[in-house]
Amino acid sequence: MSSPRDDFPESTAISARSPRMPPPSPLSEDVRSRLSRVVGAPKAQSLIQETLRKAGIPDIVTPQDMFVIASLLEANGGAIAVVASALKMRALLRGATPG
Repeated sequence: MSSPRDDFPESTAISARSPRMPPPSPLSEDVRSRLSRVVGAPKAQSLIQETLRKAGIPDIVTPQDMFVIASLLEANGGAIAVVASALKMRALLRGATPG
């Protein structure tokens, strides 16, 4: 006899996210994905959360948010700064303004 869980594919399993938390915005996912490729998912998430706190932004929703976060991430130097520079360019192409 199968359990009720066996009736659903693994991809439909409930994630660790709280049901009350909204899904991340596409721009937030873009930043997380690109940083994760360089520093790994846990470090990327930590960097993003720390930088969001510094910026006083709850989430990366607009291209301007993305630009601000990327500008702050550049201060980390190294590979993170390279990714941040590319993110700034993506934000500018989506309508963000420097300054």
